[in-house]
Amino acid sequence: MFSLIVAIDDNFNIGKNGRLPWDCPEDLEKFKELTTGDVIIMGRKTYESIGRALPNRVNIVISKSLLVQTVDKNAADQIEKNTDKNAAQSVAQNAIQSVAQNATQNTVKIFADPWDVVRYCDKNERGKEWFVIGGAAIYEWFWNRGLIYNAHVTHISGSHENCDVKFKLLMSEANIIYTDVLSKKATYRLYRSYNDAEQNCLNVIKEILATGNKKSDRTGVGTMSIFGRQLRFDLRHNTFPLMTSRKMFLRGIFAELMLFIRGQTNNQILEEQKINIWAGNTSRKFLDSCGLNQLPVGDMGASYGFLFRHFGAKYKTCLDNYKGQGIDQLANVINTLKTNPNDRRMIISLWNPSDLQNCPLPPCLYNYQFYVHNKQLYCMMTQRSSDFVVAGGWNVATGALLTYLIAAVCDLTPGELIWNIGDIHVYNNIISQAELQITRTPMLYPKLFVKKRENIEDYEFNDLELLCYDPYPAINLVMNP
Repeated sequence: MFSLIVAIDDNFNIGKNGRLPWDCPEDLEKFKELTTGDVIIMGRKTYESIGRALPNRVNIVISKSLLVQTVDKNAADQIEKNTDKNAAQSVAQNAIQSVAQNATQNTVKIFADPWDVVRYCDKNERGKEWFVIGGAAIYEWFWNRGLIYNAHVTHISGSHENCDVKFKLLMSEANIIYTDVLSKKATYRLYRSYNDAEQNCLNVIKEILATGNKKSDRTGVGTMSIFGRQLRFDLRHNTFPLMTSRKMFLRGIFAELMLFIRGQTNNQILEEQKINIWAGNTSRKFLDSCGLNQLPVGDMGASYGFLFRHFGAKYKTCLDNYKGQGIDQLANVINTLKTNPNDRRMIISLWNPSDLQNCPLPPCLYNYQFYVHNKQLYCMMTQRSSDFVVAGGWNVATGALLTYLIAAVCDLTPGELIWNIGDIHVYNNIISQAELQITRTPMLYPKLFVKKRENIEDYEFNDLELLCYDPYPAINLVMNP
């Protein structure tokens, strides 16, 4: 996890002429105590002000200029002699990449792109705390992207004159989890960032368990239920709302979504990938109980994938070819986003009353609407029924991932996911698991990068890059078919 460590005075001052504006040995001792054995991340100016790599720590410097300066003279000569601009650029890039690779093996590791620092730490420094130690621009980069979990702050009393570097760390007293008075003029406080969006989800579970209505249902298990809530999830800065209060199965979430995106309704495609979430609702017994004796085992019926790509066509089985039939709602939305992003009719409807009899399980999530502002893509999804503990986190990740993929093919960036839910319930046979989950304090959401592709149907799982996912252990849950 990333932490921020800073000393700051009453006027948000943190530096003066490349140095600390105060003499506070207690703060320096606290810094040493906290960072020894872990990772420290800094900009070039901070590194130069220290003057050396700090011992017993992994030292990381973010600086494109410092990286380029380390390119050996031979590479520089080749660049200078090469009159072909494209070839020169290629030589330069290869030299920089070579130096970058070597730099990650040395005492001081140099990166030009802060996201590469995130990738490096996530891959190579698990189990350590990753301290961002300055300067102001580096603090702001990590802070503004929601990467800072802990903020270790030494408050220096008073305001110091002629300071030239400030960092406005705005944290509420409610975020303080520990305080230590270091001296008369220095007080250390540990602040923690909270995942309010996921905590809101856990609060819904708490509400259901505390005040939910007891209801019977089609499964015979029975539920505790409430009706009508809205939850919102910020998708900016590559934030991906993958639940952290229990470990989630991203490969399964992706595979199911791609099944829908490709207009497929055959669960055997998922089961071949060892993804069994639809097994109970597409078994021979379940299909026959719905009067769908004509459908083969594994057939989802006229449901999600069919409605995404062939709304209004006549459904037969999952083995039939529907090319050119019905309305391709997904293609229509993508085309409108590219040609008329201010349109107010960018909707994918997954509810066809005339075809419900051909659905073993009619869509729970039945509507998506899209909106664009400042090149950011917003998605509002509406759900009639949510098995909240079992499937709620899955539904959020699916909606967010759909937004990410559509944004990528339309040259937009993800903005926000809004989730409207009707009947929200917890089944009586998973009450204890729900009670366990609400005892956990959510971690920060991970970050997601999606490769650019021209066609949304072409995405593969390795086109996704998930960073900084630190969930609690999985919870054994039962899906009631």
